[in-house]
Amino acid sequence: EAAKVLVRLRHLAKAEAERQRAAQFQGLLQEAEAELSRLRASAPAEAVPAPQAECARLKATVADLQAQCEQLRVLLQAREAEAEQYRAQAEAEQLRAQASAA
Repeated sequence: EAAKVLVRLRHLAKAEAERQRAAQFQGLLQEAEAELSRLRASAPAEAVPAPQAECARLKATVADLQAQCEQLRVLLQAREAEAEQYRAQAEAEQLRAQASAA
């Protein structure tokens, strides 16, 4: 019984770590988008636009971070579903234990 609870706690901790990682990637994505916006805004109207290579690099970085965020969201949803399943199993086991004790 204690081993099952320990496994469940590990799964919950893993899900929480992945949620935090997803939040971190979301923050990086926002920083990259803000940097891109800043670069666009800082270029004077008469100036030559930002170098094509730098713009492409920033767009690729944003796209990569978006893809990583999406992967982490999917993984987090799976972990949360798994954690919910473990919670439900634990509640059912607790009810069975209470019923058999009564």
